[in-house]
Amino acid sequence: MKVKKAYVWVGAAVLFTPVAYSALVPSGPAEAWTGEQILIQSNTIINNIGAFTTAYTTQMNYNHQQVMSALKIVTKQEAMSEHQTSDTARKTAQQQANAHLAQVKTKDVIKANLDFNGVTGQGHQTCAVMLKNATVERKFEEINNKAGALVESLDNAPGKLANSITSALEKRIEVHNANFCTQAEADAGLCTLGKLPGADTNSLSLSTPAKPGSIEEKAQVAYIQNVLGTPDPTLPKSAGSTESGQEFLYQKIRKDALLAFPAYSLAAIKESNTIDSETNKTPNQLLTERVNAYFGGPEALEWAKTLSRQQPRGLMVESLKVNGIQTWLKFQHLQQTQRINGNLATLLIAANQQNMDVVQNKYLETLSKDITKAN
Repeated sequence: MKVKKAYVWVGAAVLFTPVAYSALVPSGPAEAWTGEQILIQSNTIINNIGAFTTAYTTQMNYNHQQVMSALKIVTKQEAMSEHQTSDTARKTAQQQANAHLAQVKTKDVIKANLDFNGVTGQGHQTCAVMLKNATVERKFEEINNKAGALVESLDNAPGKLANSITSALEKRIEVHNANFCTQAEADAGLCTLGKLPGADTNSLSLSTPAKPGSIEEKAQVAYIQNVLGTPDPTLPKSAGSTESGQEFLYQKIRKDALLAFPAYSLAAIKESNTIDSETNKTPNQLLTERVNAYFGGPEALEWAKTLSRQQPRGLMVESLKVNGIQTWLKFQHLQQTQRINGNLATLLIAANQQNMDVVQNKYLETLSKDITKAN
């Protein structure tokens, strides 16, 4: 560009110098040459200006495009950076939430496992204990039916009359001589010493475990019959309508009512000490084992060890089981107390019978005198 500007200034100098001016004679050769040079230089200058303008415009457009492209990239990068930052924050928060949820679920799973696990949340041997408790309850419930059936099978059961008192007593003596003959009786030559001497008259027989059909059970039944007394004879049909017959039936009913309580109580004691074929133990033995499982014996030690590793739920379950057993024992004690009260009431009535007879006789005597005086 500097060279082109020099040419322009040189041309102008030549044009306006005195020599040049003196040479510029109108219509001369110098004028033609000068016009030609001016035209050449003018075209050169115009071409140079056009080329510069084109090049400058192109460069400016290129630079503008470069700047705009750079601005777009920077703007996009900034937008992407903000989006990435926001997305990263969102993902981080989501991961934290997922981690917290996983912790909560893990805690819930651990708690549920501890609360319902058989080792830490169900108490001591839950299934085995429930089965044992149910077995004890079932066997004690069976005592009622078995005791009632036993009372009905006695030769002197309440409500029963013997066809022959002699035959009934002879049968008792036969059973006694075969099984329960005492040493004194054997020495007297009445019988041969039995396997259980005197067991049919010993109250200890009732509390001795006995298998069904064994000699121990025979001793229990014989003892109950001996306590209840001699069987009552049957009453001939013709005597039933007589005054003495009616009195007999009245006394029989009254006697049976008084014997009902002791008969059932003795039978219940006997059945609670009868060995069951299913468990090979008596109901009392089963009950003793269940009590010892908490208050004594090897199982109580295992029970204490189990409690030491129980969760609060397991301790609550075990507490409920123990309370359930205690409630059941109280119910059994209530039934026992009712039988005792019934027997005491029966004993009171029987003991007071003599006084009642005296009062009745006095009443009848006074009534007879009043009737005599009135006549």
